[in-house]
Amino acid sequence: MDNSFGYLNGLVYLHGVHVLVITSLKYMAIHQLKTQMSAGNSTCPLDPTLDKQNSNGHFQVHWIHWIQWTIRLAISMALYIYMTSMCLSLRPCNTWYEKNGIVVAILFRGLPNANERDFSEWANNLGYEPFSYVGGVVPRNEIEPNVSEGAQDDSVITFEPHNEMAYSPRFPKIFSISCLKKSQWGGETAICDNRDFHVKLDPAFVQKCEDREIRYWNCLHSKDSYKNRYQSWQMRFKTEDKDNVNDFLKSQNYHYSWEENTLFYWKNLSPTKAHPISGKQLWFNQLSSVHASYYDDIPSYEDLRLAYKEYPAHTTYGDGEEFAEHEIDNHRRCIWESAVGFDWQNGDILFLDQMIVQHSRLSFQGDRRVGVSLLNY
Repeated sequence: MDNSFGYLNGLVYLHGVHVLVITSLKYMAIHQLKTQMSAGNSTCPLDPTLDKQNSNGHFQVHWIHWIQWTIRLAISMALYIYMTSMCLSLRPCNTWYEKNGIVVAILFRGLPNANERDFSEWANNLGYEPFSYVGGVVPRNEIEPNVSEGAQDDSVITFEPHNEMAYSPRFPKIFSISCLKKSQWGGETAICDNRDFHVKLDPAFVQKCEDREIRYWNCLHSKDSYKNRYQSWQMRFKTEDKDNVNDFLKSQNYHYSWEENTLFYWKNLSPTKAHPISGKQLWFNQLSSVHASYYDDIPSYEDLRLAYKEYPAHTTYGDGEEFAEHEIDNHRRCIWESAVGFDWQNGDILFLDQMIVQHSRLSFQGDRRVGVSLLNY
């Protein structure tokens, strides 16, 4: 990318995202009203006697209060229009934007977003369709409606940038993540535009992947198996019933088999996908991020070495041939060379068109808490 996310932090979220900005202004207003009401305070500071509650318990606000909020909203929108014009006149040409100027990465900062419940309320009021993480390869539990905890992998681990669930025929179109507690050290998120790093790949390798596709292998041991060091089939599919697992895999046209209480399943997918709005073909896969070499190096497998196809996930060419070590290494190198990072602040929300923008997590020390919301449009 030819600019830093620090520049985008100040300008990007103000350009071309009217619905999200207005929603966030509305969210801030609602949040303040709820806070005052729950504390037993009048919502009209000009005259507390003007606010009333009818017989049904509904809160009625005097017209003076609505004038007050209208003025605040007008000031906010005036500032928004001014900053948008500044953004249009000052921002350099860069790859963060579609050709028609639509933003694909947005950082919201300064919202009243203090915990998982606040983030859930924000995400669920955007008007997008929630996306279920059933079948996802990372251990993750829902903690609020449409908000899951971040990845629970050891803090010494760095996740390479990736597109969420690109290993699956079903995946979210939008990835949003909120920093609820910043770590003492590290824990930054690096993001990468697929369109940037794709052009750095060896064209012969790209063609080879397109011709032969990518096979995503999965091996899930039962939760009571000594080989279960990362994620059991019960956790991934959020069920204790094998029939439910079978039904899900059939619905997604996976090949699968059981060996006693261990599940194997696999599927071939194209390394590219068409963007549902622009129609543009994008390099959209996880051929290196879920390659078994990742699991082979994490602390939980230090005392257990398995064949690659016995780890929770693995990738090969579509005919089963292993990727060469240098092919995986080069894919990862091109991603990291194209990535930029930014430092979280508590309450930040990062909103991504995740078919275009990858996300990651750098290793960290200290407590770190994030919430993740997956959405479709």
